[in-house]
Amino acid sequence: PRDKGEKERMGRKSERATRPTREQKVRISAAGLVPNSWLVLSDNTDALRVVSKRSGVIRTIKKAR
Repeated sequence: PRDKGEKERMGRKSERATRPTREQKVRISAAGLVPNSWLVLSDNTDALRVVSKRSGVIRTIKKAR
């Protein structure tokens, strides 16, 4: 059986996709995408990383400064 330490040593921890918030939905739709078709991987100060529910394609939406 694997323990958490072994999982972290194997490389990058996998990210869990979450449903977008209202603010994130606005940014996703402003990028020309349908918000209901995308899940959020990460949201930081520079960009919003989303993954398609159907195909698994990951896209990065840069934030305006």
